[in-house]
Amino acid sequence: MALESGSQLGGYEILSRLGTGGMSEVYRARDLTLGREIAIKVLPSLLAQDPDKLARFEREAKILASLNHPNIAVIHGLEHEDDVWYLVLELIPGETLAERIKRAPLTVAEARAIFLQIARALEAAHEKQIIHRDLKPSNVKITEDGVVKLLDFGLGKTLPETRVAGSKTKTFSGGETSPGLVMGTPGYMSPEQARGHEMAKSTDVWSFGVSLFEALTAVHPFARETLPDMFTAVLKEEPPWGRLPSNVPRALGTLLSRCLEKNAHDRIHDIGDVRIQLEDLTVDAVPKTERTGVSRWALVAVILVLPFFVWLFAHDAPTLDRTRPVVRRFVLDLSPTAPISLNGASALAVSPDGERLVYGSRRGARNQLYLRELDQIETVPIPGTEGGTAPFFAPSSNRLGFFVEGKLKTLSLLGGTPETLTDAETPRGASWSDGSILFSPSSRSGLQAVPASGGASASVTDVGDASIRAHRWPSVLPGGTHALVTLWNDDGFAVAVVALDTGDVKELVQNGSYARYASTGHLVFLRDGDLYAAGFDAGSRTLVSEASLVVEDVAQDARTGAAFYDFSEDGALFYVPADAVTTGPATMLLIDRAEVARPIGPPRHSFQVPRLSPDGQFLLVTVQDGDEADIWSLQLDRGNLTRLTFEGSNGAAIWTPDGKRITFSSNRNAAHAIYWKAADGSGNAERLTPDGPLLYATSWSPDGGTLTYTVLDPQSQFDVWLLHFADRETTPLLSSSYNEAGAVFSPDGRFLAYTSDESGREEVYVRAFPGPEGRWQVSTESGNEPQWSRDGKELFFRSGTSLMVADIVLEPSFDAARPRVLMDAPFDQAGSLYANYDVTPDGRNFVMIRSEEDNAADRLHVVLHWFEELKRRVPVN
Repeated sequence: MALESGSQLGGYEILSRLGTGGMSEVYRARDLTLGREIAIKVLPSLLAQDPDKLARFEREAKILASLNHPNIAVIHGLEHEDDVWYLVLELIPGETLAERIKRAPLTVAEARAIFLQIARALEAAHEKQIIHRDLKPSNVKITEDGVVKLLDFGLGKTLPETRVAGSKTKTFSGGETSPGLVMGTPGYMSPEQARGHEMAKSTDVWSFGVSLFEALTAVHPFARETLPDMFTAVLKEEPPWGRLPSNVPRALGTLLSRCLEKNAHDRIHDIGDVRIQLEDLTVDAVPKTERTGVSRWALVAVILVLPFFVWLFAHDAPTLDRTRPVVRRFVLDLSPTAPISLNGASALAVSPDGERLVYGSRRGARNQLYLRELDQIETVPIPGTEGGTAPFFAPSSNRLGFFVEGKLKTLSLLGGTPETLTDAETPRGASWSDGSILFSPSSRSGLQAVPASGGASASVTDVGDASIRAHRWPSVLPGGTHALVTLWNDDGFAVAVVALDTGDVKELVQNGSYARYASTGHLVFLRDGDLYAAGFDAGSRTLVSEASLVVEDVAQDARTGAAFYDFSEDGALFYVPADAVTTGPATMLLIDRAEVARPIGPPRHSFQVPRLSPDGQFLLVTVQDGDEADIWSLQLDRGNLTRLTFEGSNGAAIWTPDGKRITFSSNRNAAHAIYWKAADGSGNAERLTPDGPLLYATSWSPDGGTLTYTVLDPQSQFDVWLLHFADRETTPLLSSSYNEAGAVFSPDGRFLAYTSDESGREEVYVRAFPGPEGRWQVSTESGNEPQWSRDGKELFFRSGTSLMVADIVLEPSFDAARPRVLMDAPFDQAGSLYANYDVTPDGRNFVMIRSEEDNAADRLHVVLHWFEELKRRVPVN
């Protein structure tokens, strides 16, 4: 969310944007009450929906409020307006230390003055048991008077107890950090921080040392061309000590080396010790180069003996290849609130330049694409990709393609809105060449191509052979004239190459799928849950060696042939290990307004549509079992489930107002209709409506005389119909070219709340019943799944992952207050058809359903410089 200059947020006028980071946007603003200029740090609304990120934002405010020091920026308050949360901060004039270093290295005197103030600020924080975890030159501001201010405690953490940094035994409190989660900025992270180990105050000492070295030299001590190489340097390599100016005193050089000890046990433990040494430092002391401790006789000895060692090394020493990259492996833990969703599509994509990772994670009932800039710590949702799956990158690494709701879309990661290119009903992968996108539009189709800038799509391959069911998971080869493709045939899957101009297909590998080409001259593909590689000549499109196993136990979707891996052009491999995949049951939860939840009933593989009985003693729920579903009743005080339906597939049950019968949808008798039967399951079910393509009962009027239900009409899509029980007559109530669904009666029967997309997105409306006059829009920023409180004073609905509530007045006429967020509710949703939650009779609690991902994973395995290993395992001439 970008704030425009001149706009107002709370009691502040926005003047200009100061900067944007991975987690926030910072603006210069004017306090309209006090007339002073301040800084406002805004948490984007999309991130504010993530409980972990909002909690971290609030924690930063509390940390800043607990610190009172002249070298730490002051916080004036934490405020929010609607769904916008922001910090009101002291506005610090001047430049950052990073900007100062860009002009020229600091003199020793200048560095001492600045870093002495940084040390004092850190010391004040450490005395409060707070570590910064993100100290770097860009988080240090210097005023024109030379006053230093330490900024951005967004990754700050309160230490619950004294500990030694680098320990693998993790002690966490307050939900601040998940085990193994790496927090900080690459290049400034300590070795223990980069490994995801526990951190202590000495972690900030390391970052202090890196920043001081950079200030004195204008060179980052661990700067490398790629992020993997930078991590390797931090963990294994020494800073380039020779870059330090010759006038750096020996005491300062010694202090730097003690700050940059790889082993946290050997590093200076307390920043207070650093502060004391800087205070005692004499700037005009003898430079380090004049006190090397090397006598002239030692120099003579070196001169005499050196030729001998040169000869010895040249003739007898083994040849060492110091230019070959070293293969490194580590685990990338994903946010607990955003595990990778393995839904049958290609779930992750690595940018060609190796700088970005995008993957899908489910938020409530919808998928959401997340971006991890690999030089950043935060994983953030990508605006505009709600519902998106199967991401893939453009060759530039700056644009992203994905599928959502039957459409192929593209989006610039540098900013902008998604662009819709073409239809893709049930897509099975895509690949971006220079000017077009090759994609599989459905689960049973050939390939199509569409211009990346927009235009008509064209067929590339046809599934003409009766034994071939589909072409999927394309990957364009270098040159753009051919592509690898997976064939789905009677025997399973095979890897083939297709000529994009003629559509000719040549099979390469049997029993393989999801193939990718590596620039080392290898064809990489999945076989039986493992990655295999074979030598492959991309020019002639032929195999030049036998396939060999290269990576074991890679997660896959055996139904679709998808494999969950990708690699960059420089050989960084990312994959989901098979043992990281979890499949869990659904849980019904009783959640109060303070968001305290407790499970109710036993776990099952799938729960849907919970409905409480009028007396609140029983709960109807649909239990899915494979392709079939049935209605069950849960007795809440005893916790036992009783099955109520046995014929056909049944679902979406509701109670009659007297609680004696249940009304539900069923496809029994080879037709879809609405039935009812006794609430205890006895007797036969009676059909209430004519057959239809899809019908869902949603609400009975309080007198039991009228039933509302949703109908799928082939012409007008979803409509709201009425069943008049006395004569069993059915009539349409809301039938237009838009979707209207999920209508529920108010407790007095005078109003209906429902969902419509007539505005271009789903919103919740209320209309008088039976009408025709009187209609009001209740939601303001999208909404669906309306439910009334039993007293009619509140109307609840979902908006994204939030449960909203609007205060309602029914007498003498209808009126609705502005909706507000009641709670964050990232639980199972149903969209517009019906509410997938219910409200207890007293209005204090809510029954919701939380399903574990059918297939999800909370971590990735990463192999840096994997191509080196690939070349050793599968040599190619």
